[in-house]
Amino acid sequence: MMTRYLRSLLVATLAAAAVGIPAAAFAADGPATVTLEPLSAAGVPLTGPFTVKADVTMNTDPSVTVSMDVGYTAKPNSGATIANNTGSTVLAAQTVTAQDCPVTCTLIWTFDPTTQAAAWPDANVSAVATINPGTANPTYSGRVVTTYQSPVSPFAAAASPQATPTAITATYGPGVLDTTGTWTLTSPTARTDGETVRATLRLSRAPQDAAVFTGTWGAPDPASGATTGTVPLDVTALPAGGYELTVQGKTAAGQYGIPKYLGIVAVRHVPSLTGVTYGPFLAGTSVPLNVTSQGPYPTPGANPTSLKVRVGTAAPVTFPVTFTDSSTSVTLPASMLPAGTTSVDVQLLDPYGTPIGSSIDVPLVVVAFHETVTAAPLVVGVQSPVTIKGTAPAGLTFSICGFAFYDPAGLNGYTSGVVCQDEKSFATTITTIPQAAGPGRFEVQVNTQENYLAAPVETFPTTVYADRSATYTAPATGAYNAALTAVVNVADLVSTSQPRRAAANVPVTLQRKVAGTTTWTTIATARTDSTGKAALRFANTANGRLRALVASAVPGRTLTLPERAITSVGTVSWYSVASYARAYAPVTARVTAAPYESGARIAVQVRRLGTTTWTTVATGYLGTTGAAAGTFKLTSRGTWQVRVRRYATTRIATGYTSIRKLTIS
Repeated sequence: MMTRYLRSLLVATLAAAAVGIPAAAFAADGPATVTLEPLSAAGVPLTGPFTVKADVTMNTDPSVTVSMDVGYTAKPNSGATIANNTGSTVLAAQTVTAQDCPVTCTLIWTFDPTTQAAAWPDANVSAVATINPGTANPTYSGRVVTTYQSPVSPFAAAASPQATPTAITATYGPGVLDTTGTWTLTSPTARTDGETVRATLRLSRAPQDAAVFTGTWGAPDPASGATTGTVPLDVTALPAGGYELTVQGKTAAGQYGIPKYLGIVAVRHVPSLTGVTYGPFLAGTSVPLNVTSQGPYPTPGANPTSLKVRVGTAAPVTFPVTFTDSSTSVTLPASMLPAGTTSVDVQLLDPYGTPIGSSIDVPLVVVAFHETVTAAPLVVGVQSPVTIKGTAPAGLTFSICGFAFYDPAGLNGYTSGVVCQDEKSFATTITTIPQAAGPGRFEVQVNTQENYLAAPVETFPTTVYADRSATYTAPATGAYNAALTAVVNVADLVSTSQPRRAAANVPVTLQRKVAGTTTWTTIATARTDSTGKAALRFANTANGRLRALVASAVPGRTLTLPERAITSVGTVSWYSVASYARAYAPVTARVTAAPYESGARIAVQVRRLGTTTWTTVATGYLGTTGAAAGTFKLTSRGTWQVRVRRYATTRIATGYTSIRKLTIS
């Protein structure tokens, strides 16, 4: 408890010399001067009321203002500090005019420590006069110093107050008061007649005392002279809390001794229970619940032996506890702790399971981190983007976020790095190039600036797929309805450090888009053998385009191989045609053609043997049975060649019969 400086101007007296001013005295040029007289005779300490005198010489000043500061040049005894941080207190100010003081005069201040609100410590006391204080150029006249000696001799104090009537258990010590208590003081010597003890209780850092009590001294011991005093304390009306207890002696004349700080007095009116969890905490982890309790408890032996804890609306759980220095701690398992802000109800129980006092609610914050990792299917040797996103729980900020990708070959591609720093949320995209096929994983770990929360490594399983490639061959043309074969070869890259290898048992599909249409139709399916080869047989029934579809190593994906053109050549077979005929005689050529198409035409063509140009001599249409005929006459004798042409349609390419020889005579 700090010693307060005492600010009280009691007497300020302007006294001209009783005998007047000598006739020969004249005012000197210059400003007024002030001289302080000694505070006391040399070696004699001040013990009671005293005066401070300042001799003023006006010289040619019309007026002068003098202030008196009385302070201490040494700190008080241990246990107290100077209340005024300037080290002095302005006690008075006096303006003197030439009319009041023609040449010289004396200003007198009288101080009585017994009238002060606090004690004057045993220390040096100094006085300083200031001329024209508060102006731009004040003048300090000098300092006079002496010693103040309090008439109150020092005394000691007992270790702690003895509380009545509520007994405080040894667990929490005897320094806790509920209603009243007594503090015992001891003095090695007898006290002065009528001396009492002033005791104050003040909450820590409070601006004023909460309560003031008066203690008394008993009769001294006849042999040693030692004396015992008691200070009754009544804290019934005081709120619970920790109070600083300070005592000081006071003589019958009203002079105070040096204040002595004795310690903290704890005031409790009901069992005091507090709890804290120091969260937030991570979901999935256990949480320490720290509990502090101080008596008084209702009856002896009613010390708390267990805590009943209820998290939210869940069923309560009882934990056995042992209090050490009024504190205990229990660990709440992760299974009790849902993510979010929860209220934890804590109740003290005595050995019989009876509640002690009221329960308290302890706020508990459990946070869960939910980062996400999204990536397109990962393929060996193919650069792939990976996006990592996260949002910190309310009130938290990510400090740093780490990311790593592992494939079966180990750490590779984008091996590891920081994907966020000092952010509330983040969305970072990186690229990785997997090196080997098989199971892999992404790992994300975040921590926060607040409470240094470091979440466990969060693992996101993934799969790296082989990079599949395929080639194929297929005939470019063939007779209508001929059985043709396309061959597909499939290979996988399963590691960037190894060559591609044949991919067995891979589904392969062959499709055809008929000329004049837009639809692809499956015409053959197969699976690759151990060499990665698949043979797909199909009937060549129409012109169009071919393509091969290969199942990708990535589920749900398909490799579409480049398209190839294919031609289906119509078939034309001879039914009959003459080998000999006379000039100008009709000759009929009969054929069978496939496929039948409505409106399909044929042409009978001839050329003289040894020439290269074919001449159409008859035309016709295919019947529904595929039969067709054309009749012609040749007028020039000689040997001729004959063929029948089936004209092309959208679906079928031009087809020809074999060449027959015809002799005209």
